[in-house]
Amino acid sequence: MIELEQTEPEKQEIESKQEVVKRISQQIQETKQNDISFDKEKLQERHENLKNKPILESGFLVDTTFGIEKEPTFCWVETNKIIGRPFGSRYHNGWSFEYDNRKGRAVSVAEKLHSLLLVEDNSKNEEIVEYIFHIDKSMHRITLDEIEGPSGPMYSVRDGTHRIAGMMLAGLKEIPCNVHKIKYPLENTTDDKEIANNWKKKIGLGLIQGKIETLNDERGIKYKLMVEKEVLPWIRTHSQNQLIKISQAYEKLYPNSLNNLKIPREALINPIANNYFMAGRWAEWEKSKITSTSQQPQQDIS
Repeated sequence: MIELEQTEPEKQEIESKQEVVKRISQQIQETKQNDISFDKEKLQERHENLKNKPILESGFLVDTTFGIEKEPTFCWVETNKIIGRPFGSRYHNGWSFEYDNRKGRAVSVAEKLHSLLLVEDNSKNEEIVEYIFHIDKSMHRITLDEIEGPSGPMYSVRDGTHRIAGMMLAGLKEIPCNVHKIKYPLENTTDDKEIANNWKKKIGLGLIQGKIETLNDERGIKYKLMVEKEVLPWIRTHSQNQLIKISQAYEKLYPNSLNNLKIPREALINPIANNYFMAGRWAEWEKSKITSTSQQPQQDIS
């Protein structure tokens, strides 16, 4: 049986600019009450520290996000669940990285958000919110791909990394975004037999509920995977390295979330354990751990 069920309630569409002004202003007020300064020097210092926040290379999530719906939902998203960004692993400074032509953008966004508390004119506040979040211009909104795991979603950025960094600086816990979700059933196609065999093995292990068809035409042989359910969306990735990194990142967001699944937690975060599980030799792995433990020197507790 596949454990993963899409149980998260449907997110409600954001209805008005006034709603966004109210909820963002409340969050900025809470940030100020927590003695977090919006002084430019302090913002720049906090921006530098963003390099320590969890981050994933969005390219790691390409297999995972196959099957994403084309039409997004404009809804509120927890900021700390946004973990994937383009070229996230290419730069050592992670979320604090800015392209040369966008230097200072994140700090500028945080300052603009702070100005919501300084302006009493509601129409001006709506202008500020529109400038950042583009309620009236769907194509310019922050856009994310949602990956629903066993304990909740995580997100990868399509567009808006600098604005998101600015919102992190401003202490926003939730932000309005265009969100694309994975829709089941889904189909994926490859001409790589090794990838197809990886999918087939995962179907056999009960990690993917679906089937594979072999297609043959004038362009050659292709393999089509049809997925009804899966234990984790990233279980489809054929790269063990990516599977492990995504699982480790997810567990940081949701501690203990990888327990009690069809695949043991260790096989998701440990490459050697994963090798044993995928080879159908999990009992050997469990036995080797017991043997290793019993052979360790016993502590003198007298």
